[in-house]
Amino acid sequence: MTLAALLLLLPCPQTAGAVPAQDQGILIDRMLAIVNDQVITLYMVEGEARHRQVGQAAPNSSLPELRKSAFRDLLVDALFREGFRISGMEPTFVNRIVDDIVEDRIEKAGSMAEYTSSLQQQGRSLEEEIQAIRRYYMAVYFQWVELGSAPAKGQKGYKADRFVGPAEIARYYQEHRDEFRRERRVQARMIQLRDEVGKAAAGQRIRDLTQRIRRGDVAFADAARVESSFRPSTGGSMGWVGQDTSYAKPIMDFLAGASADAISEPIQLQNALGDGELWVLLQVEAVQQAGMVPYDEAQIAIAAQLSRSNANNILAGAVNALRQRCYVWGPDAAQILDEAFVTEADSAGPR
Repeated sequence: MTLAALLLLLPCPQTAGAVPAQDQGILIDRMLAIVNDQVITLYMVEGEARHRQVGQAAPNSSLPELRKSAFRDLLVDALFREGFRISGMEPTFVNRIVDDIVEDRIEKAGSMAEYTSSLQQQGRSLEEEIQAIRRYYMAVYFQWVELGSAPAKGQKGYKADRFVGPAEIARYYQEHRDEFRRERRVQARMIQLRDEVGKAAAGQRIRDLTQRIRRGDVAFADAARVESSFRPSTGGSMGWVGQDTSYAKPIMDFLAGASADAISEPIQLQNALGDGELWVLLQVEAVQQAGMVPYDEAQIAIAAQLSRSNANNILAGAVNALRQRCYVWGPDAAQILDEAFVTEADSAGPR
């Protein structure tokens, strides 16, 4: 039976809270993969997936997606731990990391009792947590060594094939120009007034406010903080507004043709609440014209992206080398490992 089929057998709760016993499926543990003497079971995958769900490491991921990523990471990490052992790396550094992390988490929890209680709520004992942290950092340390970011006997320093040179950055910019085209956008602020009991009509108040702002009696942002119902804490900041931003058509029409420092006339909008008039006033602070992102702005992002891609390739090579030296079994193990580092150029790897 494949991993996908096995994962579909697992119970999927309707909410993040506890599930009544009568609604829970019976989890029958199975071996999903073996890496030398390390065994990855269905129970381990489910536990890691639910641990991630509780920790909200990936709040937009469904439980089946978390199970799949958990299995992938458990398998890759198992292989990297074998690399740690095969290479004869010194465990002292990893042990120090584990001790520091556990001490920090106990301090943040308030006491050892509070920390162990929070772990129990996640279905883990303290010993299981410590072993999980140690296993994780054995795998991470192996990756650091492979990338030349951590010292190890017989290993060179920073990997040359991870380095991205100016010529490579410039070539990427020229060959992927569509990635660096941007639409016109403006940085703007908005004051929004509604009819309120005990005050003059919103239309009259915004006309008076417009005159005060244009005379220089009050700064637009300061007026927004005092008068506006739209993001008063930020002085009515709209951030950068482009063609894909969703505001009412009269607002977008003004911003589409406005120049820097322009202030609109008061604009009346349809009030969806039906409780009186709704008016807005707009100010454009900056305009970014459509065109290419300048190379000087793009090169840092390109270098980071290509460096991640190169690191990805190094780790993919390490995985393939370890697969030749280790016993790896599992119906889906080969496919998972084949795909673990086959990602977009801007991906940092399986995590």
